[in-house]
Amino acid sequence: MTEHQYLRASIIDRFELEYRAIAQLFQPLIAQARLRGDELEVILLKAKQEFLLNHALLIRIRQEEIIYWLEQDTELRKLGTSYAESCEIALWV
Repeated sequence: MTEHQYLRASIIDRFELEYRAIAQLFQPLIAQARLRGDELEVILLKAKQEFLLNHALLIRIRQEEIIYWLEQDTELRKLGTSYAESCEIALWV
């Protein structure tokens, strides 16, 4: 397993833990609001939950994007070039 694969696995694990934690936090609150018949509270809690889940997903996507660029940088360094140099070469070809 490369260090980039390890980082990806770590990000996925962290995201899954955060996803479960958010779901476990809100499910009892939503259930209680339903039992009280407070539909507005149910809607608000679901919206808050959805916001937090989307935020966690955006963070995961951004972290995976950073790892992708680190991996590309590593590959270019192995080839003895850089991103800027490879773009410059592509412009002249």
